[in-house]
Amino acid sequence: QAASADAEAALLERDAELKRLRAGEQEAREARTQHQGAELELARLRDQLERAEQEANSHRRAADLEGPHLAAIAQASNAALEAELEAARTAAAAAAARADAAIAEAAEAAAVERRRLSSHMEETRESVAELERRLADGASRRAVLEGEVQSLTKELEAARMFQGESARQVAKLDLPAQPKQPLGEAASPPPAGEPMMLGSLVSASRPVSRSQSERSGVGRGAAPAAPVAHGAAAATGAPAATRAGGEGAPRIVQLKLQGDAVVSCMLTAVATVATPDTSLAYTWFRAGTPLKKSEGPEYIVTAADLRCEISVRVIPFGPGGATGTPQTAATSGNVTVAAEVPHKLREWVRRGESKFDGLLDAGDRERALLFTGGRVKLREVKGNATEKTIAKDPNTSVRVEFLPGDLSFILTMPSLLKRGEPVRLKAKSSLQRDLLLLCLAAFQAPDSIAALPTAPITLKPAFAAECAGAADAGQRSPASSITSEQTDWNALTNSLPKASKSRTISFGRSRSSKE
Repeated sequence: QAASADAEAALLERDAELKRLRAGEQEAREARTQHQGAELELARLRDQLERAEQEANSHRRAADLEGPHLAAIAQASNAALEAELEAARTAAAAAAARADAAIAEAAEAAAVERRRLSSHMEETRESVAELERRLADGASRRAVLEGEVQSLTKELEAARMFQGESARQVAKLDLPAQPKQPLGEAASPPPAGEPMMLGSLVSASRPVSRSQSERSGVGRGAAPAAPVAHGAAAATGAPAATRAGGEGAPRIVQLKLQGDAVVSCMLTAVATVATPDTSLAYTWFRAGTPLKKSEGPEYIVTAADLRCEISVRVIPFGPGGATGTPQTAATSGNVTVAAEVPHKLREWVRRGESKFDGLLDAGDRERALLFTGGRVKLREVKGNATEKTIAKDPNTSVRVEFLPGDLSFILTMPSLLKRGEPVRLKAKSSLQRDLLLLCLAAFQAPDSIAALPTAPITLKPAFAAECAGAADAGQRSPASSITSEQTDWNALTNSLPKASKSRTISFGRSRSSKE
């Protein structure tokens, strides 16, 4: 609606400008009419001159007869007529010049207004397309969330039906019924020497569905709960699988997070268990929302986690499928950036240029992303070290969305959407991807740099070299930017911070001594 209102206002301004131009054209027509009148007057004066010349000739002939007095009179009359004719010619030329100037000015003003209105209409179309795309994204996300809610509702109904069926089986056996417990709470084990009730045995031996195991945070390497059959438990007298929190279940004595909640730093979940042969399942959360493909004991903080709390939930599993009580640990504060990052961002914005090269698209073709003033350019790096701009848009219309699990991200630009879909790119390191997102936000809103939360941490040379490489890339030739920015993956892996008490950052790529 705002875009439509702006367009209507622009149309009103154009109508007013067209009225002014029509008035100028009317003045030009009037000047042309005056010019035609002057030409008519000039023709009339020529006729008068001819008649006067004829009369002068007749008078001359008469003067030849009448004498020198008449000749002097004719000569004076000719001079007066010549002066009048010259004045008429000067007035006609001035009127024609004024008419031509008015016509040229009106044409130039109309061309300028036409270009301005075309540019404004193009920007309005781009804004409308961006709003429609955002609306479509919101609708798709809403549909996904509604589907998840329906799935969870069905599973909850199934769990309630299973609990009611278990209660009915207990009632049929004429055994003393145990008090019902709410869903999600662990069942207490039977006293020593007493057999386990059938309802508890059924609950303990119930296999966990795939969706439930994924939501409980079972990661790669964690042992799932093994089902126990009624016949095997009754014949051998072996106890069924222990419920979460029950006696004999694996237990986590202490859980703590090591590392700094700083962008591109690594957080490590260190869990101390009380029982041997215990496997652990990890689930990481950002502000309470589970993070996909983050199931190990280590997590590298990204720029998408900025101003959010990072927490981890650990579930212990015993060798017989027993499940312990989950434990949760969180960072002491929200995620921040290193103190030197805002200084680098201000330097890039002040210079008006920053370049990130070495990016790879889905076809492993090298791409470079250049931030220049108010625009973002996506360039294709060819084999002969030359670069070609394949997309260019205002930085306010560009979006970057991180993908979980690897170094990839989605780059959305209006010029790319007109030709197809957004581009999926892969960064050389998590640090490069984080700096790219922070740089985009800084160029979009330079005032937001001062609002970045910082931590008093000194950057290591690898991080400083990464920042310097992104800053100086725009000043190097395309050939040097390609050959000197290759990633040393071994140095990058070794430079990641390990679990320790020291407050350091180690990531990025190493550089040669010459560079």
